[in-house]
Amino acid sequence: MAPMLELPAPVPRGHVLTLLRRLYYDLAGAPVPRQLGALLQIADPDRLLYGSDAPFTPPPAVAFLLAQLEQTDLLDDAARESIFCRNAASFLRGGPGSA
Repeated sequence: MAPMLELPAPVPRGHVLTLLRRLYYDLAGAPVPRQLGALLQIADPDRLLYGSDAPFTPPPAVAFLLAQLEQTDLLDDAARESIFCRNAASFLRGGPGSA
């Protein structure tokens, strides 16, 4: 796969992790507890975005899944604020660190 992505082959593990930290991740669906815990180990928390998957996910499911993110011990209040608001605003301005 490395040649297809125009990356050196073999790709050093550290480089792969660096690339993964630069991606944005949507937390739509049911990321709590397994996926979110794993994602927090590799992703830059400033690149996690809340996504409800509406209208494809029924409203009662959206409310349930949102409550899981709001109540999980995997996130502190600052991380929740970033995921639900600040990270999207930053993304729309051009990414973390954009003016």
